[in-house]
Amino acid sequence: MNVQTFVFVVLIAHPTISLFFHSVFLHRYATHKQFSMNLFVERIFFVVTFLVQGPAFLNPYAYAVFHLNHHKHSDTSLDSHSPLNFKNIFLMMWDTKKQFVQIREGKHRLCEEYASIKHVRWLSFEKFADNILTILFMGGLFVSFYYFFAPVWWCWFFLPITLLNGPIQGAIVNWFGHKTGYRNFATPDSSKNVYQPIGWFMLGETNQNNHHKFPNSPNFGKRWFEIDLAYMVLVVLHLCKIISLHKKPL
Repeated sequence: MNVQTFVFVVLIAHPTISLFFHSVFLHRYATHKQFSMNLFVERIFFVVTFLVQGPAFLNPYAYAVFHLNHHKHSDTSLDSHSPLNFKNIFLMMWDTKKQFVQIREGKHRLCEEYASIKHVRWLSFEKFADNILTILFMGGLFVSFYYFFAPVWWCWFFLPITLLNGPIQGAIVNWFGHKTGYRNFATPDSSKNVYQPIGWFMLGETNQNNHHKFPNSPNFGKRWFEIDLAYMVLVVLHLCKIISLHKKPL
């Protein structure tokens, strides 16, 4: 594999696929229930999300609970995923990781607060995916890709990005989506839409002001130039009857 191909796979292809399943399955489906799918399709999404996120797989249940709390208390002292409460993005990521594990293990106060919601669960697979041996094995697979295909030594500097695709994407969206950009709507928080065309490449996820105003809408673009590529794929999947977009957002 030559350098150009390796860099494309590591920095463009894999992160884009990871972001798509992060956005569509974890965020729009498991958390906000913006569309529905049958159990067979749901489990395909579950497995593929695990495969592309690898050792840093984000448990859908923990993701939903943590993110719903972010919306409920957006940019207040109770929001554990707001850049306004942290000095830098790394401290926010570390605090998110600690609370995420607590929720996943059922030891966080938020578990009881959001217990009445019907969450996306696959307990046997979650137990497998969150097992330390599985995490080490998936990490080994990702490292093996570098071992066999990295054409030059400096390509190894990209390894942390590959291993932590999901958490990095979540941190980028929340940090910059509440720090810089423009606002279409007056919301009680500081959510913003990061300037386009960054929003295109982030599959609509950085249109945070739009999303916080309409959290149940599957289309994160509200103006003509705010192109939500993930939503376009959802429309195609809906037309193919693989998923079902709600006629009116719930």
